[in-house]
Parts: sequence; structure tokens; C-alpha cells
Amino acid sequence: MTRYLLPLIAAVLLLTPQFTWGEERDIHAANKLFGEGKYEEALELYQELAAANPEHRNSLYNGGMAAFLAGKFEASRDLWLKAEQLDEQDYRAKMKLIQAYRSLGDEKEAVRRVEALVKNRYVVDSGYEEVNAFCCDQFKVGDERFMAIQNFDFPEKTAQQYAVYSLGENGEKLYSIDLWSNEATNAILREQGELKEGERAYQIERYTANSGKIETFVHLKEQPTYAEFKQILLKIVEDNREPVSSTTVSGEPVE
Repeated sequence: MTRYLLPLIAAVLLLTPQFTWGEERDIHAANKLFGEGKYEEALELYQELAAANPEHRNSLYNGGMAAFLAGKFEASRDLWLKAEQLDEQDYRAKMKLIQAYRSLGDEKEAVRRVEALVKNRYVVDSGYEEVNAFCCDQFKVGDERFMAIQNFDFPEKTAQQYAVYSLGENGEKLYSIDLWSNEATNAILREQGELKEGERAYQIERYTANSGKIETFVHLKEQPTYAEFKQILLKIVEDNREPVSSTTVSGEPVE
């Protein structure tokens, strides 16, 4: 089974527009606080900069990140909306807004924005024609932090629609829970009469890179929405659910 290396969106946006000396000093101070994990203190500085200069994109984008990581999701949404208004082609702000709306529980607006992002990917000068995936959600289960990546080219060019990574303290990927629709599996199921021509089957799997272990939890005959996939994922994590089958990447059985 092929695994894809997916790009993660950088936390802090580093731009080089012309700002005053005082603004340059303050943005560096805010970024330093952000790097130290002092998100609420950093947010205050970013908000002061944004209030003084509404076109200060660094303070809007980075302030949104500080607010998001501090759990202030309304503030992150508001700052990223202002960043989006400054540049309608700013796909980084658009991607971050999807995460903000999901964290606020507004799945309808998040889905609308995902659909718009996918639709406009190849618009001239959209800026993300070559990006093959984006972060569509970030959330926690207890103390465990997750980052969800959505592939743009599912199922035409990739069999994987979502990869949800469990992240360690330093942001390292511990394992992922993924939604797949593998064409080889679909072909076998069609031959067996379990799928009609044009139909697909979907699998939810956990992949642990260190061991190469792949655990399958759920087989589905219909494509789930992201919200439905996330509900299944939460049950797997919260209930410590046992897989229905497991293998290694090499195909050898796992004891």
C-alpha cells in the first residue's frame, strides 16, 4: 500500500513587506513569544499591531495562529477573515479559516469553504495550483493533539482522502488514522459482486510509521463526510477500539 508524504502548513507566516521600525520590532517580539509557546501574550501584541495597521498581514495571520493555539477560536476566525479580506487569493488564510470554523462547531461553513477551495484551485493566480493537500482541521482528544490533512486529488490521483496525524510534543507524527478507497480492493470487490461498476468501498485505517503497522477498523460501502469520518475516528481513539485486521506494510501478518 502506498503512503503519501503530505505537506503541513507552516505555523508562522514570514513576509517582507515595508513596515515602520516600531512595527518590525513589535512583530519580532510577538513572533518570539509565539515561538516560546506564550500564545496569549503573543496574541495581545499581534492584535495591537493589527489595530494600529489593519494591513499588517503578519499580525493578522500570526495573530490568528496564536489565538487558535490559545483556544480563542472566535479571535482566530476574526483575524484570518481580515487577512482574507486584504487578499482574496490568500489561500493560507482560507485554509486556516476552515480549521477555525470547525473548531467553532460551524461544520456547514467549513464544508462550504472546503468546496470553494477545491473549486477554485486551478483559477489563474490562485497561488495553490501545485499544493496537493491542505490542513482541514486541528483538534484534541484529551491531551492528544491531532492534525487532519485532506488530499485535493482524491480519488483521481490518490487513494487517500484524509490523513489525521497524532502529534507529539514537538509536532512529530506518531501515527495517522486515514480514510482510503483503494482501487485494487475495489476491483476485487467488483469481481466478487460486492460492488457494482462505478461503486467504491472505503476503509478507515491506522498507520504507525515506526513499526509499519496498518490496522483496519471499518469497511464502508458509501463515502462518509468528513464529519462522519471524524466521529468514527473519535470512537477509535476514545474507546481504544480493536482493529478488525492488521498487517505490516510488507504484507506480513502482525502478531
